[in-house]
Amino acid sequence: IIPSTASRIQKNIGNNKAAAFDLNSACTGFVYGLSTAYALIKSGIMKNILLIGGEKVSFFLDWNERDTAVLFGDGAGAVVIESVESDSKIYSSKLSCDPFQGEALMLNNFGSSMDFFDPASHGYFFDIRFEGQEIFKNAVKTMAKLATETLEEANLTIDDIDLCIPHQANLRILEATAKRCKLPMDKVMINLDKYGNTSAGSIPIALTEAMEENKIKPNSKILFLAFGGGLSCAASIIDWGSRVKSIKTSDAKLSKTNKSALELIEEIKN
Repeated sequence: IIPSTASRIQKNIGNNKAAAFDLNSACTGFVYGLSTAYALIKSGIMKNILLIGGEKVSFFLDWNERDTAVLFGDGAGAVVIESVESDSKIYSSKLSCDPFQGEALMLNNFGSSMDFFDPASHGYFFDIRFEGQEIFKNAVKTMAKLATETLEEANLTIDDIDLCIPHQANLRILEATAKRCKLPMDKVMINLDKYGNTSAGSIPIALTEAMEENKIKPNSKILFLAFGGGLSCAASIIDWGSRVKSIKTSDAKLSKTNKSALELIEEIKN
């Protein structure tokens, strides 16, 4: 918590001149961050912003609770947003939150909800409350509504969207939302089967893979959609611009292992 994750990353990349802060909005964090970055640049307060969406969900999981543990993954992705004269832009963004439905998805016994005087709340694992049916209903309804409002504000129709990159939470939610928006599934980026739900990391990871798979063409109109804890929701439409080839690629690779996720977590623990 102290210092912030942003401060640690800033140190690791050798920068001591920029402002740095964390923005926590669970699974909608990347789109909330994108909207915040856009507002800061548009207001003239900032010119260049490094936006990182990431989550280490494994820290919170009880790996004996298979129903929830298998749904999540750890991951992160990053984008640089600049104030430049170009053909890329953000058409519109919409953010919302319904706190009265927030208990459908929450982390108990952590942060401000933790009772430091109750030994029962001091365990290694934390209690994730996950009401699947309620989340499904709210996610589909709210994302479709926000997508419609964002399209209207941008003076676009769903047919103008070349690719939708949603938060990778649940395939049934994504299919139902696409159907409600009248968006064909071949325009929806899916990589949920590879990494699970990486929370705020899912959209930038999916964005990177969409580029690698040549799903993003020059001046593609991309719809970001996310739904998460709070219950928060976010939508944003961007024009990608003309450049679709990477300036530089990373050759970093993770070491292969035959160990299970639980065994790797136990190693970290010990």
